[in-house]
Amino acid sequence: MSMKKILAVSSAFSSAFSYLLAQEKPQDSLKNKLNIGFQATIISQHHPKFSADYTGDNSLQPNSESATSLTSTLYINYHFNKNTQIIFTPEVAGGKGLSGATGVAGFPNGEIFRVGEPTPKVYIARLALEKRFDFKNDNQLRFVVGKYCLADYFDNNPIAHDPRTQFMNWSLMSSGAWDYPANVRGYTMGLLAEYVFRNNWSLRANYALEPTTANGADLSYKMGKDFGLTFEIQKDFYKEGNLFTRIMLLGYRNQAPMVPYRLAIQQNVNLTEINGERNTKYGLSLNLYQKLSEHLSGFMRTSWNDGKNETWAFTEIDNSLSAGVNVNGKLWHRSDDNFGIALVINGISKDHQNYLKDGHYGFIIGDGNLNYGRETALEAYYNLCFMKYYNLSADYQFVNHPAYNQSRGPVSFFSLRFHFQI
Repeated sequence: MSMKKILAVSSAFSSAFSYLLAQEKPQDSLKNKLNIGFQATIISQHHPKFSADYTGDNSLQPNSESATSLTSTLYINYHFNKNTQIIFTPEVAGGKGLSGATGVAGFPNGEIFRVGEPTPKVYIARLALEKRFDFKNDNQLRFVVGKYCLADYFDNNPIAHDPRTQFMNWSLMSSGAWDYPANVRGYTMGLLAEYVFRNNWSLRANYALEPTTANGADLSYKMGKDFGLTFEIQKDFYKEGNLFTRIMLLGYRNQAPMVPYRLAIQQNVNLTEINGERNTKYGLSLNLYQKLSEHLSGFMRTSWNDGKNETWAFTEIDNSLSAGVNVNGKLWHRSDDNFGIALVINGISKDHQNYLKDGHYGFIIGDGNLNYGRETALEAYYNLCFMKYYNLSADYQFVNHPAYNQSRGPVSFFSLRFHFQI
């Protein structure tokens, strides 16, 4: 990051940091706490040869292919007191996705992104200040400012959110049509406000920076021009003290130099060949969790965006519907194990379809032609937990019409995942 960018961010966020820290009075009876955690996740994937009438620059390669990804994260939380903490998370990521993490909109590995370089690299994933204010009747107000991932705070379905132990497919770990602001690794700079009242209602609002280019590594510090706004309302229902039902409604509006698909079609060029003017993308997501019995839980997500302008940060999905179940291993006397199975159906807008049919490319998909059909994925996994800190998962995904193309596939993905966390 250049000195100019550092100064730009500092001028915007330093006042917020200073104000939040100033609100807390020291408490002699409360000792400062330093919490340290660690995780490592390795995912090896393979797909056998599959049928394809043609293959483009961003296609999943039809020949047999294998790939492995690695992430390793150190969690450091320093508590100034019970209501104020600094979150610092250095991370190492390496390896690669199948076909360079292209060719499937709902990509099968949630631990890999299109970074282009398989060599492990160290970077700061999170560096943020969190401040909480407690009120009567269990009401709370929380602010977070700094660098983080929006998925840390939004779209949190208890059984379909974490690709390290749950579903791996991008469109099952998150709402597929939520093009949330982030750099290529999934992180951004932002400000979050959250209010929790009556211990079961939550309201969240977030301002975040967008990348300078679609799926780019660098964030834009033109904070009044390139940004995303995200809002979410969440209602939790409890039965006998345990979470029983969760309903989340999310809305967002992004602004960045996104190119309209129609303009690219008119000029007969790829999106990257046009200097885009600032346009917007807006969308909605409905996310449901339901505990069906002591051992069985279910979820459903549906999401949509307007699909007029290019995808900017997450993946090329304009509408998505998913549902699945989780079975806890307590049923067979292994209470820390879990089995999950889910189905997701993804689609894109008519403008997006026409753009790909004309032979153009996005940053995730593009076969050089398009015989449109909805991309459908079925995923099933078993997560075996042993020695408390270790998890080993076997995962299978079946994808029909990868990248929305009826002329390619179907394809099967076989995965083995190892996860360690303390």
